[in-house]
Amino acid sequence: MNKDLKEKEIMYIKIASFALLIYFVFANIGYLWKTFLLIFAMLSPFISGLMISYVVNIPMRWLEKKHFAEKIQNRNLRRAFSLITSYILVILIISIILIFIIPQLMRSIANMGFRIPVAIDLITNKLKEFEFTRDFGLKLEDLTKKFNYSDILMFLADFFKIGSSNGINQILGTISSIFSKTVNIILALVFSIYALASKEQLLYQIKRVIYSYIKEEVADKIFFVLKISNDSFKAFISGRFIDAVIIGLITYISLIIFAIPYSSIVALAVGVTNVIPMVGPFIGAGFGIIMILIVSPIKSLIFLILILIIQQLDGNFIFPKIAGKSMGLPAIWTLLAVTLGGGLFGIIGIMLFVPIFNIVYKLLAIDTKENIDKKGLKLEKK
Repeated sequence: MNKDLKEKEIMYIKIASFALLIYFVFANIGYLWKTFLLIFAMLSPFISGLMISYVVNIPMRWLEKKHFAEKIQNRNLRRAFSLITSYILVILIISIILIFIIPQLMRSIANMGFRIPVAIDLITNKLKEFEFTRDFGLKLEDLTKKFNYSDILMFLADFFKIGSSNGINQILGTISSIFSKTVNIILALVFSIYALASKEQLLYQIKRVIYSYIKEEVADKIFFVLKISNDSFKAFISGRFIDAVIIGLITYISLIIFAIPYSSIVALAVGVTNVIPMVGPFIGAGFGIIMILIVSPIKSLIFLILILIIQQLDGNFIFPKIAGKSMGLPAIWTLLAVTLGGGLFGIIGIMLFVPIFNIVYKLLAIDTKENIDKKGLKLEKK
């Protein structure tokens, strides 16, 4: 009897302690949130380093297991060569974007700046020709007349005005921000290199900690979930990147063949936005149509037809071949992931929620199959 009473007392103490903890959290939610953000900001270089190392590990692992496996027998030397080659590839890609693509992008934007007023004048004149669109044409004409580029120039002049304390403070703040971000980038890169160089040791230490404090069957489930998560994210990142490059190249070649204007910038936009599931192709296509429409409405229609054909090839053949079964998420689940992720966190949310939904879908499928098999049920599609 005393034993039962003692167990009840322990249970009541646990419930009371949990209730006090909940009360403390809600009573100090603002302070705790600020503390969390401060700690997160302090750890951001290391979190960024882990993210960089995860992405760089994809080509590094392939180089280590496939390319340098037979050429270099020494394991440490093979790891070093794979690590250096992977970072060189990443730096090379960034350099190509900075040196070749961005200047061409700026030239295209500058060219558009000259063409847009002419295109708007043509559109407004066409709208004013017809009775049912005349009012809209007049409103558009009035709106474009009110737009003044000198306001932007005045703002820039005030910002850089000598003797303006506000401008100086903003410049100093910008310099400080750039310096801080540069330091964080360097720390993230250094941490990512250390993490990749000794990834097996780090994983082994994590495994030891988990198995020492958690039951073996629970720890096995944790690592099973982590394996599926790793496979899903790896397939998503590598699959989307390779797919974006292929689609960008196919689009560029197609636009060159049909002499579509702004072929470079439009192909780049299509390739980059193709990384975003479901909605990405529509964003890229919309951007391309607007740019090409300014020069030639007929060419914009040809571009639309080309994009529809390319996206059909991508959805039915290219991406499934690249990602394989690792990203076998049905379209309805992908659409739900895109809607929720985009609504909560924008593009970053879309990029995270699609592989997360894929993980949940796989785990749910495995668990459901096991439960049905245990019950001895035989369910058929109708």
